[in-house]
Amino acid sequence: MSKLTKIAAAAAVIAAAGYAGASWWMGQQAEHHTDQALNWVKDKLGEHAVVQSNYQRGLFSDENTIVVELKRPPKAAQSAAAKAGEGHESQAESSRESQADSSAPLPPVRFHISQHVSHGALGVTTRLKLAKVEGLPDEVRQAFAQAEPPEVTLHRPLAGDMTAQLLLPAGRFAVQQPGQPGQPASQASWQPLTYDLRLSQDRQRLSGQVDFKGMEMTFAPAAKASEAAPETAPETAPEPAPEAAKAAPGPGGQPAALQMRVGGMQGQFSADIGSGLWLLAPGQQEGRVASMQASMGGKDLFRFDQLTYKVDTTRQGDAISSHGHYATAGEIGGVALQALSYDVKLDKISAAALLQAQQMLARAWGALTDKSLQGEERQAALQAMQEQFKGETEALLQELLAGEPAVQVRYGATIDQQAGSLEYSVALAAADAQQAKQSPIQLPAMFKLMQRASIKASLHIPRAWSAVVAKMAGDPRVSAESLEQMADGFAAQGFVKNENGAWSANFEVEPGGKMLLNGQPLMR
Repeated sequence: MSKLTKIAAAAAVIAAAGYAGASWWMGQQAEHHTDQALNWVKDKLGEHAVVQSNYQRGLFSDENTIVVELKRPPKAAQSAAAKAGEGHESQAESSRESQADSSAPLPPVRFHISQHVSHGALGVTTRLKLAKVEGLPDEVRQAFAQAEPPEVTLHRPLAGDMTAQLLLPAGRFAVQQPGQPGQPASQASWQPLTYDLRLSQDRQRLSGQVDFKGMEMTFAPAAKASEAAPETAPETAPEPAPEAAKAAPGPGGQPAALQMRVGGMQGQFSADIGSGLWLLAPGQQEGRVASMQASMGGKDLFRFDQLTYKVDTTRQGDAISSHGHYATAGEIGGVALQALSYDVKLDKISAAALLQAQQMLARAWGALTDKSLQGEERQAALQAMQEQFKGETEALLQELLAGEPAVQVRYGATIDQQAGSLEYSVALAAADAQQAKQSPIQLPAMFKLMQRASIKASLHIPRAWSAVVAKMAGDPRVSAESLEQMADGFAAQGFVKNENGAWSANFEVEPGGKMLLNGQPLMR
């Protein structure tokens, strides 16, 4: 064997050993991160759960089975509310039943999660899947018998962005209404959903995309009182419900089921999370929904086609601005819509105020989910938190309003080729510190805001819409002619303008409280 061959062979052995060593180290890191995650879960669930794992290390792959056991309260605790309403004659019997129930606690619910870890010198890939669930009631297991469990895949490279994918396979569930074995069940079926996430290497940016093929839902109506309740007539019969309040009848005179359908949905987003803002994080998001439809008793309630949305959020210094645009076409209540849009714009929202609001929400969530607090101790903690929030909320509002925030909203629709709109906006001007200093009277907070507020609103309604509005009213006493006469009466009094085949109006409140209607002072 030549010297060069020996050197090449030695280099190959060293490279292989190095790769195997790096793979082993990456596997060690994967096990360490798994332990960290499980410890976090244990800490959040507390004494009400037991978390176990059986991690088996390998050179290039690992296997783990995670078992999360959730304790269930005894039957006596679950039935206490139902027994509380029983008469005095059954109290002794209820007490004996409660003691018997307490001696036979319900079995815990166990979630078995399989974890497969593949690791090499350049990264780690982890797949998590719900393998089985034990201890669920029979009705729950039957409801989800045709639902496949979700699967999560995480990829953590040695260098680069971290990625995650949630995959929900197609499935179906059905829930039978209690006491209605012969009636249709509420059910839902869905097509596969894929959700991909990417976290930048510097942990400053989070992006993702979703692809959902659609779903259908049917909500079965509750049984009639005569069928669900015992055949004992009350002393005083209740008054019949108004016709307008009754659900549309289905087959056999039964109340109709509500059906909803969502077509394919695709969307993507990108957000700057380095600043810690998640209530209104700078970034972009956009997407589309192929269709949304709801019907009852064979009659369409609404139908939206090609619903699109786009939201852009930016930050300059401490000021955050966001603009959202939503658009679709379809039908509502039998009225065809060639276009329907909604625009909302937020300006000069204080980032400091948002961070303070996030901290308050986090503390509130922590207190509400703290399993170590029970009974009177829990009530006292929640009461103390409410008292603390009162002062913090006032400081939060002052911080928010000091930034001169503004909001602008626009609704638009096109019916019978005629476009109409409703717009309004509210903006706060800078506070006049000199005027406030000279005022000898402590003015109410709302009055101070009105001194700074600028409010604008405008309305544009085509005359051709009168026939559509009359149709939607569903009342034979309401006609297009009567609506037009009423609107023309408002126009004669100066409340609206009647021009170019449409009614329009403009309302404005200037800083200081001066109000204008269609350019004229409202109070003269």
